[in-house]
Amino acid sequence: MKRREKYLLIVLIVTTMIFSIVGSMLCLSCKPIPTTPPPKLPTNKLFPAYTIDIKYPSEEGFVTVERGGAFTLPVTVRSLVDEPIKIRLALTAVDEVPEFVECELQKEYITLNPGESIDTQITIKITEDAPPGSFYLGITGELQEPVKERGGEAMFFMLTVTDG
Repeated sequence: MKRREKYLLIVLIVTTMIFSIVGSMLCLSCKPIPTTPPPKLPTNKLFPAYTIDIKYPSEEGFVTVERGGAFTLPVTVRSLVDEPIKIRLALTAVDEVPEFVECELQKEYITLNPGESIDTQITIKITEDAPPGSFYLGITGELQEPVKERGGEAMFFMLTVTDG
């Protein structure tokens, strides 16, 4: 008869580090976690009609900009449906987009044929009176006409505003 070993796995989150207890060993994760909780995303069980891929200037999922500055993010939008769609990119946030954040689009609406991908960009400007700090923002798409049984997608990133 084979002997089965049982393990008790407990995960502790202490300040900015992750500890795990496996059996009698305490393991420390080598990667710190952000102190700001991630955004709570809506639970949408629909398959997306499109995907969004953002190319960040440096680290994946993070952008740093000075007050009064601006940055441009290259974005690839890909259709996942069997019919043409018109979509426009929009800036979103967990609650609402802060007033000090302004957004410029390369095109108002993008037309995508079935399975097609298009490269575009979104420019985000930060006003001079923006408070320094970190904020979760997202880029999403707004379909001109709904697609039956299909939803949307948003890609969130952390924006850090600095004094300069």
